[in-house]
Amino acid sequence: MLTATPDPFLDTAEVKKHLNKVTTTSDSELAGFISAACEMIRARIGEVMAVAATETVTVSDGRAVLAHRPVLSIETPDWELLSPEGVAQAPTGDGRAEVAYTAGRATTAAGVPGHIRLAGRELVRHLWTNSQNRTQGSATRPVAGASDGTYLPGTAYSMPYRVRELLGLGKEPTDQPLVG
Repeated sequence: MLTATPDPFLDTAEVKKHLNKVTTTSDSELAGFISAACEMIRARIGEVMAVAATETVTVSDGRAVLAHRPVLSIETPDWELLSPEGVAQAPTGDGRAEVAYTAGRATTAAGVPGHIRLAGRELVRHLWTNSQNRTQGSATRPVAGASDGTYLPGTAYSMPYRVRELLGLGKEPTDQPLVG
C-alpha cells in the first residue's frame, strides 16, 4: 500500500493554459478533473511520480512481485530489485514478508515526461469539455464521423484514443497496467 497519496502530476495553471481559460471561476472544479485524470492515467500505466510504498508480500522461491509499479528502488535491507516491473529478490525463502520501496518513474530536471503531461492535459480537456452543458443542440457524446475521432468500439469513451496513444496503450483495452 502506498504510504502517501500521490500528488497530481499536473497543476491548475498549466491545465488552464491548455484549455485557454483565463478566469479563476472554475479553478476548484478543475482541480477535481485534474485529480481524476491523473488517477486514470496512474491506473493504466502505473505510478508516474516517485511515491513510497510498504506492503506485505508473498515470497515464493525467494522472489516476490510488488503491487505498485514501476519500481525505482527497494529500501528494505537485503532485498534486491530484479526488474522495474516489480520483481524483487528476497533474502529468505518462501513465506510472507514486509517490504518498503519507492515506485514511480525517474524524472528529469524537467519533471514528468512530456508525453505523459500532454496525455494528462488532453484527458482533462476531454473530461472537462464533455461535462459542460452544451447549447444549440450540440451532443456531449461522440458522433459517428465526427472530426474528433476519439471513439473506438470496445474502449471506454472516458479515455480518448489520442490519450491512449500518448501513453503507449494502443487501441486494445487492457486491465493490465503497463510499466516502464
